[in-house]
Amino acid sequence: MGRLRFLRLVHAALFGLAVVGAVLDLGGLSFIGPTLASGLSYSLVGLLLGMAFLRQGRPGRRAMLLAADGAILIVALSAVGFALADRPEQVTPVAVVLAIAAAGALVVVLTASVPPCDAGVVRSGGHRALLVAMVVLGVVSTVVPALSTGVLSGSYLLSLVGGFVPPLLVGIVAWWFGSGWLLALIGLSTLGALTNYAIVLGSGAVLTTSSLLAIISVVAGLRPPRVEVMPYAEAANAAATADVETDTGPGLVPISVSNAPDTTPEPGAAPASTRPTAAAVWAALGGALFLPSVYLGRFPPVLIDCFDCPPPSPLAGPSIWVDIVVALLVPLAAVVLAAAPTSRPVANGSVAIVALVGVALILVQVGLGLAGTSPFEYLPAATPASVLVAVGFLAAVVRPPWLAGTGRIAAVASGLAALVWMFVSIAGSFAIDLPLAKVMGLVTGATLLVALAHEAAAEPGRAGWDDQLPVHIPR
Repeated sequence: MGRLRFLRLVHAALFGLAVVGAVLDLGGLSFIGPTLASGLSYSLVGLLLGMAFLRQGRPGRRAMLLAADGAILIVALSAVGFALADRPEQVTPVAVVLAIAAAGALVVVLTASVPPCDAGVVRSGGHRALLVAMVVLGVVSTVVPALSTGVLSGSYLLSLVGGFVPPLLVGIVAWWFGSGWLLALIGLSTLGALTNYAIVLGSGAVLTTSSLLAIISVVAGLRPPRVEVMPYAEAANAAATADVETDTGPGLVPISVSNAPDTTPEPGAAPASTRPTAAAVWAALGGALFLPSVYLGRFPPVLIDCFDCPPPSPLAGPSIWVDIVVALLVPLAAVVLAAAPTSRPVANGSVAIVALVGVALILVQVGLGLAGTSPFEYLPAATPASVLVAVGFLAAVVRPPWLAGTGRIAAVASGLAALVWMFVSIAGSFAIDLPLAKVMGLVTGATLLVALAHEAAAEPGRAGWDDQLPVHIPR
């Protein structure tokens, strides 16, 4: 077994174990919300980025895997620390196993011999200044709340470390090696949550170092360091640029993915002219969860019997029949889409559009539920599956070419990571309701879905989101 294949298998197993831990935590929520799953949502994204970097031969692949493994270890140890502080959760045994597995994966990455890549990262003084600013603000954002309470308890400190460190660790490492979109998404999601806190608790809740850190994260994410092919790879790339006539400067020729050498696509990948493989995978994965999540959201297993409850909406009665039909129609459409050939227009066009209309009807009711309208308060539980299946059907209609190289395994992994992220977002905390933060989390989850799939679809040796890499070729 090759070294890189062994690294991929180890982290694929760790990814699966982290998904199991997140699902178990989401299934037995504590009063403060899914703490383990919240940290693991960032770690899952980091693992997928690390494996994409590894497959493409990009710089930072070892650092990205170490960051993801370290994030899982920190989150798992925080959960174990809660249990030792007489606050055990149902998922504590899984946290112990996760901590051991993450520590083992760290050892594997540190001892593995990774071959050199054919690209390097160009960083400026501004990038280094932003790095220092984000690290300092991250430390301040973690320490100041702990000191301001007056009682520095171990469990509270663990919650702060587990909440701040994983997103910063994964986001900053990805940004430092050229993928700034994750850091920008984390910053935007944090700003959405802080804005909701300001609406509920007053403007003082947003005037914190966390707000400044989120703003800097967005700014830094939009201007990441540049990935460039190293000089010793110029000869290999020269043939790919023979048909390029436009210069970008003296001796600079843009190397585009379109004129790069042909590579063997990942198993299960579809050509750009047909439906992307990821479309059917996401539709099937979301469709499997769609029916139970809609029915549980519409008919929650809780007793609702009170004298001061708001009157139900006039849409309550008619919408029940709509939900019953849509909950059966959308999974059926997902099966048709998965079974049909990728080039058949009926399954990939008409069926997908009908299913999208059905999902839109559910999302309208989700909006009513987030606004506190009875009896839709529990329907947001159906949002993650609805978003996933909607993106799948939309991809079947639009057929974006940048998803053509995403195989089945990568599509499943990105779908699971996005589902965990979105379920964590809608779970929130039972102590305070933050509808705006939930909406931002759902939008971020949908963006992560397509971004991770695109990173996995990038050709080996190429940067995931770089259309052109300037390379110096002597003339």
